[in-house]
Amino acid sequence: MALITFKPSWAGFFRFLAYFISLMFLVAGIISLSQIPDIYP
Repeated sequence: MALITFKPSWAGFFRFLAYFISLMFLVAGIISLSQIPDIYP
């Protein structure tokens, strides 16, 4: 019973981790683009 309750939590954790990493890359890309005055003056 421990494995049944433990496996979906791992799947949700990795799904949240992948979503969090992609969100951080998106925020980092927006910040790096906003700091370039030639593209966004």
